[in-house]
Amino acid sequence: MAEYFLASQTPVVELSVVGTDPAGRQTTILVGFKRYELEEAQERFQVYTEANKPTADLAALEKDGVTIEASTWKEANKQVREGISEMLRDEVVYFRNVQLWEPVPNKPSEFKKAMLIADSRTYKDEALLGTGSCLDFLLDMHLRSALWRTALVTAMFSAISNLKLGKDAEVKN
Repeated sequence: MAEYFLASQTPVVELSVVGTDPAGRQTTILVGFKRYELEEAQERFQVYTEANKPTADLAALEKDGVTIEASTWKEANKQVREGISEMLRDEVVYFRNVQLWEPVPNKPSEFKKAMLIADSRTYKDEALLGTGSCLDFLLDMHLRSALWRTALVTAMFSAISNLKLGKDAEVKN
């Protein structure tokens, strides 16, 4: 028997993710996230909650008056970052409309648009990607960026929880 899905309940949800820099410049990309049925979505939300547990536990202790050393916070934050990165690597299915920029020769503070990756599922360029996938390449770049990392985490939470965040379902950081 053929497999069917309800309208708006396909296995992937594409969200507009808006990155805004401190100067107010915005860039929008489209990101495909895995979509789950209700029970599995609740399980994935629990994984998200567990990934944030190290810092949540320390915050609770601090609220109770326990002094937490900076090195302990640093380690907890590292664990959370790694857990969220791992989860994003599992949840993101594709990127669309990603602009890459490159420095202008002999002008260290100027950049020019180098290329547009229309869809990570079909983009091929061995010189740029080496032997890796376009999805991995773009995920690595986005996870190193505080601007995009925050926006992707918000979008992932929205995709898993099925909550509409921001105006017209745009996910903003």
